[in-house]
Amino acid sequence: MKKTEVLLVQGQRIVYGFFSVIFFAFSFFFLSSCKDDVTTPSTTPGIQYPFYSEDYSLPQTQGPQQLSDYLTGPHTDYHQYGWNICASLVDSTNATLAFFIAIEYNASEKEPYRGGVGFGKTEEDGYKWSGFTNTSVQTTSNPWSVTLTTPLFPGSFITIQLASGLMGSSNAVYKLTADVYDFNGKNLKVDVRLRDQFGAMNQGYGTTSFYPHYLTSVQRNSIMALPEKTIGAYLTASGDRMSFQGAYYYALPLMDVEQFNIEYDGSAIHGSSGKSWMDYFVKSYNEESLVMQKGAKWNWIAIQLPEINSAINVLDISSTVSGPLPYARLFNMNSERTKNGARKAVHSWGVDEITVEPFGEEWVTSTGQKYSMQYRVRLQSSTMPGDFTVTMLRKNQAVVLPEGSNYQGLGIVDGVLGGKAVHGQCWVEVQPVGL
Repeated sequence: MKKTEVLLVQGQRIVYGFFSVIFFAFSFFFLSSCKDDVTTPSTTPGIQYPFYSEDYSLPQTQGPQQLSDYLTGPHTDYHQYGWNICASLVDSTNATLAFFIAIEYNASEKEPYRGGVGFGKTEEDGYKWSGFTNTSVQTTSNPWSVTLTTPLFPGSFITIQLASGLMGSSNAVYKLTADVYDFNGKNLKVDVRLRDQFGAMNQGYGTTSFYPHYLTSVQRNSIMALPEKTIGAYLTASGDRMSFQGAYYYALPLMDVEQFNIEYDGSAIHGSSGKSWMDYFVKSYNEESLVMQKGAKWNWIAIQLPEINSAINVLDISSTVSGPLPYARLFNMNSERTKNGARKAVHSWGVDEITVEPFGEEWVTSTGQKYSMQYRVRLQSSTMPGDFTVTMLRKNQAVVLPEGSNYQGLGIVDGVLGGKAVHGQCWVEVQPVGL
């Protein structure tokens, strides 16, 4: 959702505006997909596209092994796919770091693979991070890994690896490593190990976990005419395939940080605590979907409530063309599973039941963009009401460029869910500027 700016820093190609959790269709890939050199499905033979379905014809729907294969396999027959990971890392001094790492593919780019990694510990310093692009990635199997390198700086790499287990299944272990140079020419090395006690969840709907990114006026009217004004109720009632309207979208929302070591400019930070959230998406677009998402801006709040083993994905997005689309779904250990082992939502709030309101103190970036440091999330429901206050952990958690910025980082969550007090954390992404 933000422009990709490429600079040459000490001979290394650095990709600015890299990490956007989204993520998925709302990642910065969306903006790059709007460039003049975009190849749309109408001119790309054999391109595949996500759609809503309730059958089990697609391989990733048929079992845990097939889902693992899908989450680790290349999908160059779609326009975009990728892994985006954000985390809190608690070091040996009990300080909390914001951490991210990602590798993504965008078919419209001359160098379609890109990756980024970084961390933030203090408000004064902001993020220390780096990223680059390449025409290909290196993959291994048994164990699976994907590694992005750059020919412009030999020795630099970013790797996401499945250390043990099946990806998407509980008790799988992931290893994240990187050796890069940041924009100041300082070396950044990371080694993070995660264990997933929760397993994958279907962020989207149906057997394929299809997640829509916008609604047409006809679809919106149909949803609002239903007693339960949810996207899921509409899809069940209509069977609308929503072709090209979104992504196949899975998440690993409650991974434990088992250990980490970060070396930056000769100093080391280490610890063995924290929580991580991984998003995985596969999508394609056509001319209509690009138009319908024009002028999009959003608040994404990935809420983790480890004390009750629950996660809530909240997205409040609006487009100048298609209008607002609020989204909130609850997942926990009681969630049912689809045939492939991924968890279903235990509760989905209606599009008329979700409000996200910024309030309180604002932080102003060097480019003049203002970001609220608190948000109130209200989820109305007769059976599962929620009311949360999100307070950002620190101000300086933004990717800031001369032409604009994108805020994302850790927040603290306090509130009530289903009549009970809850406490947790979240990763927040705020995109205030339309495409």
